Amino acid sequence: MLGLLNLAKAKRQIDYLLFYDIDRTDITKEELDRINDCCFKHHISYLIYKTKHGYHFVGLSPLTAYQWANAFSILRAIFDSYYAGHTIRLSRKENELQVLVKKELGFGKVIPNLYNLYCQRFNLEKMPWSKETAEYLLEFEKYKTVKE
Repeated sequence: MLGLLNLAKAKRQIDYLLFYDIDRTDITKEELDRINDCCFKHHISYLIYKTKHGYHFVGLSPLTAYQWANAFSILRAIFDSYYAGHTIRLSRKENELQVLVKKELGFGKVIPNLYNLYCQRFNLEKMPWSKETAEYLLEFEKYKTVKE
């Protein structure tokens, strides 16, 4: 599998990306509202999409370690998944159909290359981006999973 690390590397600093793997088959409107409130408070634009076994939350905004810890703690209090938040899966599992549930781009700075990873998957228009002028670069990793 290919995963994305929660690091947003700038020239002089490393910021963090908020990810969360919601390991359940359904998510309530109240839970979506709580996520939205958390992201508004912490200035995090985001995507939420359905996966084969649950949902993925992908924060699109760079965060300090303190902001990341606060927001991650809120998501953990809501969902209590066994998840560390360091890597989010990008690869699709066999026979997996992913569906965009919610998109909010107005709460915080959107890292274009991060957002663009999901554009083709969810039929979204890409943001302008070039590696030469990019403010942030992303880091990927390959890993094995036993859960299919």
